[in-house]
Amino acid sequence: MVELRYVILFVSDLDRSIRFYRDVLGLAVRSEGRDQIEFETGNLGLTLHQARWEAPPHHSPTRAGSVRLGLHLEDVGLAHTRLTEAGCLCLSPPERRGDVIMALYEDPDGHHLSLASDAHD
Repeated sequence: MVELRYVILFVSDLDRSIRFYRDVLGLAVRSEGRDQIEFETGNLGLTLHQARWEAPPHHSPTRAGSVRLGLHLEDVGLAHTRLTEAGCLCLSPPERRGDVIMALYEDPDGHHLSLASDAHD
């Protein structure tokens, strides 16, 4: 089963956005990292990332205001095979990041999708 687990919102000023979502809206912090913060919003996480300007837009749509969906599924490797065989552009192949395997793809309209599955040792 594929589940939408999080939405990443790229923001122009991370500190200002943290104050808004945490202090004004009252969202609880789930985790923090370098240039990012994730808020507790029930089953779906809201992650704010500091927008970046140096990367080409077709490789990393991380300008302020852009959004990326994060999908969790059983096997990113299997999904990678299906997606690439279907001609889907892979921006970042499956790689282990802590307890998950993550990859980044572009959908037919150019929207970026993060795919993740639990890493099994």
